[in-house]
Amino acid sequence: MTLYLSATYARQAAMREIRQRIHAETRHRVVASWLDQIGPAKLGPVPGQRVARQDIRDLLDASLLMLDGLEPSPTGGKHFEHGYMCALGRPVGIVGPVESVFGHLADFEWPSWDEAIAWLRSGSTAQEIA
Repeated sequence: MTLYLSATYARQAAMREIRQRIHAETRHRVVASWLDQIGPAKLGPVPGQRVARQDIRDLLDASLLMLDGLEPSPTGGKHFEHGYMCALGRPVGIVGPVESVFGHLADFEWPSWDEAIAWLRSGSTAQEIA
């Protein structure tokens, strides 16, 4: 399964560790170019468009979005990603608390990344809900 990890830019380092754990402990693949982005989250119009388009390409490649709800979003980027996946009809899982009414549309909820990764290790797939 191909996963997109969605979180605030402030959680980038923590999410890199999560990606590393997923790759080490499961057979799933993470596509989330923003994890390797260098520089501030606030970009000018042209670089910002480039980054946003790459994120959308990553979302289109993903079969499941895993949204990190452990830190509120000051910019709303992860909420856009959540909505985009919902519009595509693809499953979404939330790790941590639900932040908005739309979070209740999530197909999966896990209280922690440890539990989310355990679910991935168990062989569960997003196709189970399709």
